Amino acid sequence: MLESLKKNLAILRAGKAGSRFQEFRRYKRQQPGGNSATSRIVTFVFGILLIVLGAAIGWLPGPGGFVAFIGLAMLGREIPWIPRVMDSIELFSRQMYERFRQLPVWIQVALVLGMVISAMTATWIGINWFF
Repeated sequence: MLESLKKNLAILRAGKAGSRFQEFRRYKRQQPGGNSATSRIVTFVFGILLIVLGAAIGWLPGPGGFVAFIGLAMLGREIPWIPRVMDSIELFSRQMYERFRQLPVWIQVALVLGMVISAMTATWIGINWFF
């Protein structure tokens, strides 16, 4: 299983930005057993569970969005428009990162500190609201 995961990650990394997730979906559909009903149902259910789990822990800084993104990627094997959206998000993220890198260092530091303070405030509000 670990070898399969490494191979899948290598295929994703080797893909061209902007079409990486669509290419991966095509690759997985062509693999033996990639279109079996059992495989598709298990992938769909597990993807939904990861998205729900990501939403449940989403108010915590960090892991919520990551877990939900993995679930979304799993659903992308079954729902054709999800890889297109993920490719668009990847391109947008790369553009924003390049714009961020062009800003002066003091603005970069201020933006990062603002995000950290916002995450800490959201965590504090979430903890005080629920407990």
